[in-house]
Amino acid sequence: MINSVKTNMVRILLLMTVVLFTSCEDYFVNPLKDKETGEDINLLIIDMNFFKTRMTYQLKDAKTGETILSDAKISFSGKNANDIVNYSGEKNPFYQTSQGQLELVADPNVAISASSPFEFVVKAEIAGYNTLEKTVSIQSEGIKTIDLELLKTSDENESELTGETENGIDTVFHFSLPPAGLKSATTVTYKINYTLTMSNLLKFKDIDGNLLFKNQEEASAAYQKDPANFIKVTIMSYNQYTPGIETVNLNGSTRKMLFHKLETGKLSSLVIAGKKVGSFNGGVISSESVNKADFLPKILGFAQIENSTWKMLGTTVTYNSLNFFYTLATVSEEQLCEKGASISFKSNFVSSFSIAADVFDLSGNQITTLYFKGEFPATFVLENVPSKAAKLVFKNNNTAFKPIAELQVTSLCSGNYVVNVEPAASYQQYQVVLKALCPDNLTVAIAPTYSAQIRLKNTNDLWQGVEMKGGVANILGLPDKEYEMRLLWNNEWEYSTYWTKFDDNGKYTGVTEPKAKIVSKKLADGRIQISVDKVFDQNICDDLGW
Repeated sequence: MINSVKTNMVRILLLMTVVLFTSCEDYFVNPLKDKETGEDINLLIIDMNFFKTRMTYQLKDAKTGETILSDAKISFSGKNANDIVNYSGEKNPFYQTSQGQLELVADPNVAISASSPFEFVVKAEIAGYNTLEKTVSIQSEGIKTIDLELLKTSDENESELTGETENGIDTVFHFSLPPAGLKSATTVTYKINYTLTMSNLLKFKDIDGNLLFKNQEEASAAYQKDPANFIKVTIMSYNQYTPGIETVNLNGSTRKMLFHKLETGKLSSLVIAGKKVGSFNGGVISSESVNKADFLPKILGFAQIENSTWKMLGTTVTYNSLNFFYTLATVSEEQLCEKGASISFKSNFVSSFSIAADVFDLSGNQITTLYFKGEFPATFVLENVPSKAAKLVFKNNNTAFKPIAELQVTSLCSGNYVVNVEPAASYQQYQVVLKALCPDNLTVAIAPTYSAQIRLKNTNDLWQGVEMKGGVANILGLPDKEYEMRLLWNNEWEYSTYWTKFDDNGKYTGVTEPKAKIVSKKLADGRIQISVDKVFDQNICDDLGW
């Protein structure tokens, strides 16, 4: 697979254009001059625009929604895990980022369609957060954005439970964990009941490896001495997750379903008669989720990742080891459409765009979040959606666009809908052409096909997603302003700056940063093209194997 990707790159190299540039005196003023001879450098431009499916992974805090800027390890498993590669066509056992975002691609030799979806499980690990596993199924080629919501351990709710008993053949202890709340428009109730029998309790060992009790008589005596504090269980839990669409195995049938993690949790401490339990030693604790009728027609139950899918385990599970983890979730059995309605984004200006929308049913319950990225005009066919009426609420996070009105759809599974997008006041159209020069070999440059971002320099504006193909990005900007553009390359952001300042003939009059060259010209449609040739700090050529 890797060799085939490399072969495609070699074919692209055969199509490279040799371009001759001219200009100034000095390497740091004009990197396209040989430092020793002062002669022009012939530049080979490598265009990476042959990857058909590009995937942006966004690491977000489950509670705040903020980007997690910590060291993260991301790995893949499942059907197409080995078909996920970096921009040099290499498959790694895992990928690392500390920028809250990761850019990867699908092997272009692997066909993706509704009849042959691209499926895998992504696993994200960050210190201080609970490990996340998420199932992904892609039905078509294109640009994909995948949110990875991780829960910070310090944001978990701590509950200390004590047990009560009932007498029978075996003494049985019960303790319950009610929910603190749900992240949904309609709050419904559930409760998790835990059960521990005396026969299992007698198998438990303390942290020194000794049995808690020699026999049932000793255990019963300890209980009678202080019934209220005989069992103390500490559960760390969280139940503010956003619902979504995942691959689920329900009663042996595996398919995409509406999936909502109601709660995740873990047993962090178990103390019996003042002794901290160190191991179950063959004993077990069982749990049961109750009030499942409150969720109908959705199905309530415990779930775990198994064979690249969420397997629904039912309402009762048994744990045979200390410090167990659990996920309580609901799924909907309603059939999803692999291909759904068409959403077209149109505008009267030339620009790329990155637009997100939360999708709600008519009862106000969130179904999922959709991401649309491309260049006007563009049409997107929804994937894995339920056949129901809904509304798309567009996030107002792009300063270059006027707020986009909500879109009502009669069915997510069918129909054609148009979203008209207008520029904010005073914004004008530009085209940026970026060539990333390799610092160790100034005769080679990359024309990135990448998810770039721009914003006004020296502001706290949100970064705006830009679709860049072959180094070309059509964008909106305010006149006479300095902008910064960035690309996430090999776990580091590469930055470049430019101004939207020109004379009457369209000649660039802004400041040029060191190790860069910027020229401009008017295009036939009246827009101004800004050409930025920038020496990257990272050795992009080495990363790509050139």
